[in-house]
Amino acid sequence: AIDSRMGHEGFNVSVALNHQDGLVYGGNVHNCGTWMDKMGESARARNEGRPATPRCGANVEIAGLLKSAVRWMAALADDLDGPFPYPGVQVETSGDEGRRSLLTLSYRSWNDRLAKSFERVFYVPVDKHDDARYSVSKDHVQRRGIYKDTHGAPSGADYELRPNFVVAMAVAPELFDKEHARTALEIAERELVSPSGIGMRTLDPAHPKYRPYYTNEDGDDENTAGGFNYHQGPEWVWLYGYFLRAKQNFVWNDKSPEERYRLTLSSVHRHLAHVNQSAWCGLTELTNENGAHCEPSCPVQAWSHATLLDALYDAAAGVCPVLSPSHQTAATSAPEDK
Repeated sequence: AIDSRMGHEGFNVSVALNHQDGLVYGGNVHNCGTWMDKMGESARARNEGRPATPRCGANVEIAGLLKSAVRWMAALADDLDGPFPYPGVQVETSGDEGRRSLLTLSYRSWNDRLAKSFERVFYVPVDKHDDARYSVSKDHVQRRGIYKDTHGAPSGADYELRPNFVVAMAVAPELFDKEHARTALEIAERELVSPSGIGMRTLDPAHPKYRPYYTNEDGDDENTAGGFNYHQGPEWVWLYGYFLRAKQNFVWNDKSPEERYRLTLSSVHRHLAHVNQSAWCGLTELTNENGAHCEPSCPVQAWSHATLLDALYDAAAGVCPVLSPSHQTAATSAPEDK
């Protein structure tokens, strides 16, 4: 359905590593290349073939996932006696007079460049007088104290408050300044987490394109016709698990393991109620505003469960030693009893 309506330009995208900041950039305004992949379908409303959320440039959650992967690769490469023989990657660069050459970038250097650039590229400071320290376009700032959704997208789309940064906080917490992260999570909890829902709003409620009721019906409104608002407000459940892991890393990190576990468990009581009330005994893909039922939503979806289980597992590992990574490593490396 996506490719059948996408224009020719949408198929002609480039994705490349910027060796200076370590980020991966790609996409264009004609293509929706991330999980927010809704392509317009309505000829009647004239959104057919137009991505609702192109998110071109560098995406904040991909930056976090990239850092997690490169960190792991760097650890493998640093082990000179280990089985991994590759120290890094080769990156094509442009030199004088357009000549192209290959640059060898070690995994350790790549890891360090990501760590150095992330806050500068994605953070929007609370105080505008600090803007010069960050990559901020004052004319496009919509909220302060948040992390940009993308870097390099046109027309100010970078500055939309969306929940994708919580993914990066969960998988690569070392990228974030702790105080900045806490402030951003406070804003996310206030603006994107419904007190009566089970997911996270996919767009700032203050944004003019916020449309929290997804029906996937045709109509005259280009913002909703053919489900164009799939990721423009409806509350997706899978994001909530990453939100809890982000809170474990930055908000509850000074609590005791028992208290972190209690706080995590108390945060999923609505999810347990939803499972008990579901004819499928599971969690839905998404809901409408404030947890309202969404008829076109997949009634039970794997990643809605998986990310919550991850959050519960991380919390339980603090109070149950047998679940901790150190215990599992010791168990797998211990010699078998004869």
